[in-house]
Amino acid sequence: MRYAFEQLRVWAAALAYDDLVCSLANSLPPSERFGLVSQARRASASIGLNIAEGSTSQSDSEKARFLGYAIRSLIETVAVQRLAERRGYVIADQTHPGERSEPNPPAATPPPPPAPSARRPHHPRGPQQRPHRRGLPHLPPGGPAG
Repeated sequence: MRYAFEQLRVWAAALAYDDLVCSLANSLPPSERFGLVSQARRASASIGLNIAEGSTSQSDSEKARFLGYAIRSLIETVAVQRLAERRGYVIADQTHPGERSEPNPPAATPPPPPAPSARRPHHPRGPQQRPHRRGLPHLPPGGPAG
């Protein structure tokens, strides 16, 4: 039996990324075994694990929460890579070869605006004025005024 998350391209990409991070971790010195190596491995494994766990969630907000955890774990692996570079364990081209090493790369053209969501049409009053599912209004950040 295959699980739904096994069909997700993002989960397959997370597995491939985990392989890359683990190969980087294996290249670090033994003195980092309980430091950067452990942190990198746990964070990279957490990406795919949170995608898998979120795919079985009951609600969209629960799925979003687990995908948020996966993104945070991804950012954590990038921070580990930067620390490894800063400590002289790896060369920047090893960890992010697609990036330019020029001081001021040429400006890229901005991406096109995202297509309108098929799920929720644009509402002219803005996101804070949309009624809640049960008909209750959303409160502004910080609670009601007055």
